[in-house]
Amino acid sequence: MRTPQSLSADAIRQAALLRRERAEGIAYGLVAVLIWAGYLAYSRAGVQTNGLRPVDFALLRFVPAGLVLLPVLWRYRDLGGLAGVPLSRAFVLALFGGPLFITAATGGYLFAPLAHGAVLQPSMAVMTGLVLAVALLHETLRPAHWIGAAVICVGLVVCSSQGQHEAAHDAWLGDLLFLLAGALWAGFTAGVRKWRIDPLRGTAAVSCVSLCVTLPAYLLFADTARLVSIPGTALAGQFIVQGVFAGAIAIVAYMRAVRLLDASGAALLPALVPAAAVLLGIPIAGEWPTAIQLSGLAIVTTGLIVALEVGRPPGPRRAT
Repeated sequence: MRTPQSLSADAIRQAALLRRERAEGIAYGLVAVLIWAGYLAYSRAGVQTNGLRPVDFALLRFVPAGLVLLPVLWRYRDLGGLAGVPLSRAFVLALFGGPLFITAATGGYLFAPLAHGAVLQPSMAVMTGLVLAVALLHETLRPAHWIGAAVICVGLVVCSSQGQHEAAHDAWLGDLLFLLAGALWAGFTAGVRKWRIDPLRGTAAVSCVSLCVTLPAYLLFADTARLVSIPGTALAGQFIVQGVFAGAIAIVAYMRAVRLLDASGAALLPALVPAAAVLLGIPIAGEWPTAIQLSGLAIVTTGLIVALEVGRPPGPRRAT
């Protein structure tokens, strides 16, 4: 029979384990955030400077990612499906986090400026992610989640208030695409959490499904001459950022964060993307943040800290 002392020791160890998992999950999430911020800046530069189109970004994202991760499918071929991920689930995840997502996420830059994409995508992902965490995964959100989300939204509005004059009359089309991209990403996050998908094997499955869709469609319908005409250094930079970092490394890191955090906590991480995008925009695009943007970024960061309740072990999770 276990004594109260042993039960107390077990509770302390369990709390310590939860804190370590939470810290590790946030660290993985921050890696993904930094890569996503770079990909947003490079996407905007690719549209403005090199004339890239959404189909080009889909190719640059999933061809290198799919090829790099093919060995993972081979390594886990004995598990059935795609590296142990059932085909139906791999296709659903690819629907939310595959070509449709990257097409919407980059297509918005044809109509709207970087400030819109950097703010609208993560804000939509945050709010939709919280709704799905409650409705689909039956997670119980603490008041801090809602308070933090509200503060984040205020900060995002402040961030986007600068540069609104740059928007064209049809910027609303780009905004709709950014909102669609955010909602799709929230669905991807909820699926990863609900099915407890292994990060590496799940990324390999999604990337390879997306590769099989993107490459034939591009060769049949896209203007390949446009891609070939882009300077080699610019194309290589997009290839590495879009495919290797954003398409493979960031997805693995984010899926790992989703498994270590609850879905509602992971859904809040994209709120850091605007801050990172603005800061990375200095060396990449030569754009310096204004005082208004910096104040908005500080508000976003404060809301994220409140919502994630850093340092506090999460409560018991319901089985999914």
